Amino acid sequence: MSVLAVFSPSRISSFAMLIVLSTGVPTSLALAAAPETVQYPFSLEIVSGSREGERSTGTVSVPRASMPRGGSGTVEASAFTLNYAGRKLTEANLDGPAQVRFDRGRPVELIAVGGPQELRFGFTAGFSREQFCRSEEEFIRRGQPYFGYLDPETYVDGAGVVSFGRSAARGDIAGGRE
Repeated sequence: MSVLAVFSPSRISSFAMLIVLSTGVPTSLALAAAPETVQYPFSLEIVSGSREGERSTGTVSVPRASMPRGGSGTVEASAFTLNYAGRKLTEANLDGPAQVRFDRGRPVELIAVGGPQELRFGFTAGFSREQFCRSEEEFIRRGQPYFGYLDPETYVDGAGVVSFGRSAARGDIAGGRE
């Protein structure tokens, strides 16, 4: 005789729902876990320097278990991608792990430094804010998050503004996503 037992999500942890199918001897066990990571897409608009007007996109993923309690704080990212200057860069191209600062549960700042020698960049790191002197870079001197980049022939080439999009859960086994 088959028995289907479904445990209500309200009765168990929001991180897992256990579904057991049985014919006297367990035949199947499925675990529908809450997403393990949350992926945040971001866009980058270059506002100064030789790449002024260019746009780039990327994503940064944060382990759900690392999300700051109370919604505010800085956490280490588990994955990073950036489509920049015709190249796809990943966490392997960074000097160290990327970090994401949250405010009231929303990502507000990306912190990372990296890139190959010909495409060095930094997200709110790797530069002194005083290095950005153009009028369109004023937001950086006021302490706001930024993207800065180098040109192999110059010291600091220019800057950009980073905007985060809506998050997407990753690792949802039951939903077929990973």
